[in-house]
Amino acid sequence: MALGLGLAVAPGSARAEVLPEGLEEVLRDVASENLRRLRRAVAFGPHVGASGHYIEGPNRPDAGLSLGLGVYLFRVPFTFELDKTIRERVRGEIKAEVRRLADEGKTPSKDELKALVRRLYEGARDELLGKEKRIDQTLEDPRFGFVVEGQRMFRSEAWQLRVMPSVGIGPVSLGIGGALHLGDKASFLPGAELSMRLLPEEGPRSKVIELFLRGEVPVVNRTEVGLHLGAGARLLFDVL
Repeated sequence: MALGLGLAVAPGSARAEVLPEGLEEVLRDVASENLRRLRRAVAFGPHVGASGHYIEGPNRPDAGLSLGLGVYLFRVPFTFELDKTIRERVRGEIKAEVRRLADEGKTPSKDELKALVRRLYEGARDELLGKEKRIDQTLEDPRFGFVVEGQRMFRSEAWQLRVMPSVGIGPVSLGIGGALHLGDKASFLPGAELSMRLLPEEGPRSKVIELFLRGEVPVVNRTEVGLHLGAGARLLFDVL
């Protein structure tokens, strides 16, 4: 009899009277935490950048400034299954407690069972929510990135329009893209970029500092345009 009463008020039961309020509070906490994490996992907005270059063909250094738009996705874990975890944990603890009371020859009243469920439910909720709270990292693992930019090359007196999609590989990102080079001689420069993205601010929204190394090879006018090797940084302002 006691076991039947215990299961009747366990999480997920149609007869439960004490769980909806607690469950609603947990779901609000979980939704709020997931929204914060989702917001931190996405950065979109304008960016400015500066870079230094060595151009092999003309054999000279150069420098550039860039403006553009970018979107970055990061691997921030979510907690969508937290309410299910709490339900399963409390159900097991209720069964064990009711069996213990039955072995001792005790038959708890319905109010006592409700109080037991509430106590176990709140304890599991507080413990698991506490474990799921995370410290924001300066170096969140990247998932994906897409950058469009226009860059002015000063010594070359040229403009470059660049598109650079990228994927995360551990803590770094690898991009494969290219740039349209418009100067005395026009060319297309396919290339690759290795970068690291830093989030210097805590909370759901942060600027993104991207440090990168880049190499690009001209398809036409190779001698005049030259192989481009560069390093620099972008600063993206998250406005989403």
